[in-house]
Amino acid sequence: MHSTIKRLGIYRYLTLSDVSLLHVLILLFMLASCASKKTSKINQIAIIKQDSLRIAQVSSTWIGVPYKYGGTSRQGIDCSALVCKIYETALQINLPRTTQAQAQYSVAINQNQLLPGDLIFFAINHNQISHVGLYLGANIFIHASSSKGVIESSLLIPYYTQRIKKYGRVLRK
Repeated sequence: MHSTIKRLGIYRYLTLSDVSLLHVLILLFMLASCASKKTSKINQIAIIKQDSLRIAQVSSTWIGVPYKYGGTSRQGIDCSALVCKIYETALQINLPRTTQAQAQYSVAINQNQLLPGDLIFFAINHNQISHVGLYLGANIFIHASSSKGVIESSLLIPYYTQRIKKYGRVLRK
């Protein structure tokens, strides 16, 4: 500290109490920046929890709605429209309409990073992404099944596990 002050040529003008005050100010600045990072992290966790709760609440209202390719309503809905509707209602976020566009829009994450609200993309018939579900937590996701309509399924079921192509996260802008 003293060498820095000497190099700046102001050392001869500072008294011991000035140097102590300078140390205290630097310490306070460092503590304040740590506190703001901690507060920011706490705020992020609170937002994630609120978002997860909203997603779960909105998702549950779609269970049992029939599947309809290209459908966007409670009379019939497809997988990508379901994800769009849940995000729009729960979080006021407008996602792209198609599964492919949602896959490109989301940021890739690893399976061990999955949080409620993350997207799971599947290649059902070919090697290309053609289905999307919304992760709810505890290895459960909601999706619009072409044969069963809107249901919750387990990620532990081999049929789905073998077809996962991407885990994606939608970032708030």
